[in-house]
Amino acid sequence: RACCVLALMRTDKLLCALLRDDASGASRPVVILEILDADFFQLRATRCVAIDPHRLLPDQEQAERWRSEFTAHGLWETFGAAARQIHKTVFGTDCVNPEDDYSTYVVPLDAAAADFPWRDIGRRRSKETRRGEQHDAVYTPQLALTPVATFGDDEGEEAGEYRSDGGWISVSAGRPYVPPHLSLEEATQRLRRHMPNGWYEPTV
Repeated sequence: RACCVLALMRTDKLLCALLRDDASGASRPVVILEILDADFFQLRATRCVAIDPHRLLPDQEQAERWRSEFTAHGLWETFGAAARQIHKTVFGTDCVNPEDDYSTYVVPLDAAAADFPWRDIGRRRSKETRRGEQHDAVYTPQLALTPVATFGDDEGEEAGEYRSDGGWISVSAGRPYVPPHLSLEEATQRLRRHMPNGWYEPTV
């Protein structure tokens, strides 16, 4: 059964997935995380929803142990901490850029898919520091106040309904995520503070 979270690129829970190709070449979620606190450019409290729901990993006995361990873990303080710990356990390395490597599935609400600014997604870049290293932070201010829906299965088996009018975007490119409790005026003020002159300044 699929759940739909309505958003203005804002949501009180944001499902995202680390995708891997299955035998047919189709992209499938191998790790599904839920970001419970997405606040503009900060991605904090996160839980694990599913590990390898499509049975892509070669050792399914081990995968089952990981499912039990990580879905019962509770909350990680940040999205990055969750993604790195799980990645190190499952893939043997914490060399992962969660914001870039994880994706979320979005569907436009107030515009036809053909009119949605897909080509603008992730086109804007600023430098930010992650774990002491400089990275290009991609983001899409055009989406910040754009009504979208994100889809995910409430049983944790799927990360998206894969509707034809939606598409996968990186978690980074979907930023800034506007908290749902903010009014339009408050959201606009916060956007201006985070992005003076329309550009993200991580030190602000």
